Amino acid sequence: MAASPTLLTREAKVGLFAIAIFGIMFWASFFIGKFDSALTGQTYYAVLESAHQLGVDSPVETAGIRVGRITKIEIIEGGRRAKVTFRVNGDVELYEDAEINVLTVGLLGDRYLNLVPGTVASGKLVEESTITRTTVPLAFEDLMDSFAPVVENVTQMTEDLARLLGHSAIQDGIPATVDSLRNTARQLEQMVSSYEDFVVAAVKGTRYINDRLPELMDALINQVGGADTVVSELASSVTETVRRIKRMSELFESSTEDLHAIISGIEAGEGTIGALLKDEETADDVREVVANLNDTLDRVTRLRTIVDYLGTYNYNNRSDGFRHRAEIRLQPSYDHYYSVGFVDRTEGKTSTRTRTISNGVSTYTEEIATTRDSLLFNAQIAKRFYDLTLRGGIIENDGGIGLDYAFWDDQLWLRTESYDFSRSGDNPRMRAWSELRIKNHLTIAVGVEDAISRQKRQQGLFGIGLYFTDEDLKYLFGSLPSMSF
Repeated sequence: MAASPTLLTREAKVGLFAIAIFGIMFWASFFIGKFDSALTGQTYYAVLESAHQLGVDSPVETAGIRVGRITKIEIIEGGRRAKVTFRVNGDVELYEDAEINVLTVGLLGDRYLNLVPGTVASGKLVEESTITRTTVPLAFEDLMDSFAPVVENVTQMTEDLARLLGHSAIQDGIPATVDSLRNTARQLEQMVSSYEDFVVAAVKGTRYINDRLPELMDALINQVGGADTVVSELASSVTETVRRIKRMSELFESSTEDLHAIISGIEAGEGTIGALLKDEETADDVREVVANLNDTLDRVTRLRTIVDYLGTYNYNNRSDGFRHRAEIRLQPSYDHYYSVGFVDRTEGKTSTRTRTISNGVSTYTEEIATTRDSLLFNAQIAKRFYDLTLRGGIIENDGGIGLDYAFWDDQLWLRTESYDFSRSGDNPRMRAWSELRIKNHLTIAVGVEDAISRQKRQQGLFGIGLYFTDEDLKYLFGSLPSMSF
């Protein structure tokens, strides 16, 4: 008699799932993932006047294509310069006259290294060589310092001009001058019109000149007499205009003397403005305010945003379930960050209870499987010391602490965290797992959940996640099609 087929047990299913995950990791590592680590690529150095807004993982581009990233930044020459270590893909060839330009992209002011490979004639650049031909743009605060004197001069000139034009004599003289010029133009128009009439009359009277010469002479004398009157009136108007212009010139000269006196008083420290300019304590306060403002703007432009998602499958011989963790990380600098997020946890639980049948003679045991869903909150502060990161805060609605250690230029992470320290009847919850990043976006995780439980609640976990920086999000949203309504 043939044996009946046996269904796969839970342990067999989990084993097949683990084998599949490790198979994906093996295939991705050797056929898809080219890590930005010691496995591939070439390392070079560059000496910069300033590494402002550059950090570890900042991109390296050539011809507009990302070919590498910064792996380390350190201070040299007693803080006067910065040495940047970066790695580029193996298919990029550099030569002795290669150049590094620090460029800025995007509204946030993100900076990256623009790599100019150089020319073949100069000879190939040996790996781990230092590129000395570098260009760093002027920082925002330096531009502000250079523009500040210009703004102050323009402001002072505007105030002086407004004060000058506000003088009552000038305001009264300008309308009178305009009226005088308008009257002069009207007189000139009348004179030209009179001469036109005279010329027309002279031409028409030519054929009558032999018969009507006396009349024509009388008319000519009358016309000339009228022109004399117009010229006399015009001369009077011009004289009045010149007199007023002379008066305005005297007012301008007087105002100039007043302006010189005001400037001399300011230079001597007289008045409110003079005291402000001459008082060193006030000037120091102004410089301190400007420095604080520049520092605040610099921190905002250096803020880095990271979005992280990890979905895992947790199991043991009694229960299993899925866990989805989403996190947004705000990283003002390389060595510390703040993170907020949530965890959507689905857990299966099997309980055993004993029931007595109605006749009270025998009992039997039944197992009841239940499923529980939970939405939990995370909020943490982290500080990094070289490759070690310490973090603490709220972990799944309870206070907790965590520890992370990085390998291969942050491509492999070993993580552990503990929370729920007031747990009844058991040790605190402790999770330990490793994360391997592939292509800087895909994450594969393997570890154990509730590792130190006395109630044998330990669960193995396997998962896949996604990891994006603000630079990736910028390119993603920039490539979306525009919508119209």
